[in-house]
Amino acid sequence: TSVLNARIAVLSLLSDICGNHAVLAEKDGITGSSSEKYVKQVIEHINKSFSEPLCLESLATLCGVSKYHLAREFKRLTGQTVFSYLNTVRCQNAEHFICGGMSVTEAACAGGFNSLSYFSRTYKKKMGKVPSNNKQTNENPPLGT
Repeated sequence: TSVLNARIAVLSLLSDICGNHAVLAEKDGITGSSSEKYVKQVIEHINKSFSEPLCLESLATLCGVSKYHLAREFKRLTGQTVFSYLNTVRCQNAEHFICGGMSVTEAACAGGFNSLSYFSRTYKKKMGKVPSNNKQTNENPPLGT
């Protein structure tokens, strides 16, 4: 649980830094490229709407660009694909839900996954462990605590 809390704290800090940087840059008249703006818009949308069904076409429409251009620029600017990022966000949130007491199935569903087997495979790939390990750790605290 302390690792999860540390991850959440780091992600929150990075989000705040990025938000503050964007505000300061706008005040100073410094603006990023249009690609940076819509990639940031997609990242914010994914972070808010990770549990909803999302497709590349709808994300591209949100930004007013083609899905091919969005995919190319997202990869260029972040180093990962849109869906790799989406799956990472979904897995991190599912981990939080599991540690909060949800079952693995409930967490997968709340995290935006439609298939439990796909969730399990993706979670193991992204987080380096199976999702049930979090549940076991949460339910069986070490002796003496």
